[in-house]
Amino acid sequence: MLGFLKNLPTLTKLILGFGVLIAATAIVALLGMQGLSQVGGQLKVIYTSSTTALAKLGTASSNLGLYHDTLLSVGRATRKSDFEEAVRQLPALKSNVIDPLKEYSGGQMHVSRSNRDETKDFMALDKALKAYFVTAEGAISAFQDSFAPNLKEDQRSAMRELGQLALSVEIADKYGVASRHLNRLLETVQEVARDLNDDGQKVAEGRTRLMIIGAVL
Repeated sequence: MLGFLKNLPTLTKLILGFGVLIAATAIVALLGMQGLSQVGGQLKVIYTSSTTALAKLGTASSNLGLYHDTLLSVGRATRKSDFEEAVRQLPALKSNVIDPLKEYSGGQMHVSRSNRDETKDFMALDKALKAYFVTAEGAISAFQDSFAPNLKEDQRSAMRELGQLALSVEIADKYGVASRHLNRLLETVQEVARDLNDDGQKVAEGRTRLMIIGAVL
């Protein structure tokens, strides 16, 4: 083989040499482009999943605030018709908190480089929300009894005071806890998204360097 190459004309040797060089460069470029394409696809998935997760958590957060505001209006209602109108809105608002969180929990969760854990934060939030809604529904029941015609006036007043006490103390506290857990989960998702994006960028930079080295060689 070497003898065959030695016997080739110089021009042919040059053509073969350039051909091998071009082929090697093309292979390196192809591998690099494939790698960049894969990284681009991964970054797109990361962007889509993190954006979707943040949107769902944002929806849950907004509706939790609306639910609590409506619950306060339940406590302010002095007429049965106003009470019933406010209470009628609560089931839909509760669903608008729970449903986006269920959708979010069905996706893949991650742990950030600083050890912030989406699964752990979600479980804490879920527990806090359950406690909040149970307490809220107990207060609603007390307010409902305050309009019961079969109770004496002092009994109705006592039920109303019970509901007001729950709103101002226990429910306010549980709402604050649930809100903090929801905000923490939002921050964790944002941190995880930054970590995944940074990892993708590093891989892309590595593929780019490989292409440059191949081109130089």
